Amino acid sequence: MQPTALHGSRLLATRAAWITFTVLLAGLSVTLLLEAYAHYPSACAECRPFWRLAPKDMLAVRELGVSVGLYAAYGLAIEMIYLLGFWVVGAAIFWRKVDDRLAFGFSLVLVIFGALNAIDLSVEIHPALESLDSVLSFVAFLAFFAYFYVFPNGRFVPRWTRWMVIAWALYLAALFFAPEDSPFYPATWPQLLIIVLVVALFGSMVFAQIYRYRRVSGSGERQQTKWVVFGLTAAIVGVFIGSFAAVLFGEVYRPGAPRVLYALFELTVNNFSLL
Repeated sequence: MQPTALHGSRLLATRAAWITFTVLLAGLSVTLLLEAYAHYPSACAECRPFWRLAPKDMLAVRELGVSVGLYAAYGLAIEMIYLLGFWVVGAAIFWRKVDDRLAFGFSLVLVIFGALNAIDLSVEIHPALESLDSVLSFVAFLAFFAYFYVFPNGRFVPRWTRWMVIAWALYLAALFFAPEDSPFYPATWPQLLIIVLVVALFGSMVFAQIYRYRRVSGSGERQQTKWVVFGLTAAIVGVFIGSFAAVLFGEVYRPGAPRVLYALFELTVNNFSLL
């Protein structure tokens, strides 16, 4: 019997909770996404996300021979693909592995990640959503990082890695809940401290998987690990490509045609690589 298996009434309750939560979050996400994009044809110099059009960008879009409506529709399509991609994978895991607590939790994390973009886009329209955005982000990222210490059998290997989850929780709590002018907000910390902390946290995740792969995992678990490493590597490379282009070409941050083109490029590359 698997150590993470669910049975009987717990299994039924788990299924009901997952379906209820997912349906509610999906309805909210789609509604917010459509509402957010209704505002995107209008110019906004200081709005987020990065690819929201500033006044000069509106002129640049027209100079490129693209209508503002088409620009917004393309963004909506990419965001919908991103959202549905996470949900389809999450639903597939739920359908095939619903009796496994580890798989159930991960499927729920994917559902939340799919919804976060839609919620984040709507924070400026509905400021009250910022609290929901922070809570869901905290839960999703903490669970995601924690899975590196317990994947694929649900046990912490090595045992001391459970303390790293507490460290992640404290760091993410400061990142998502501390005021930006607070000494607890990571951006106010010394740069050297941030570098050491990030290297230690991410390094512990990599070490845990290498240690498990070489000393604990069987052949089946090693194959699972290889697929996970492949997927994460593809996502990291995609995000790196999008970010590195901005470092090479600083003009993409100034309103105009380069910024519009880069915004479309970054939106497409980042979202598809994370899928």
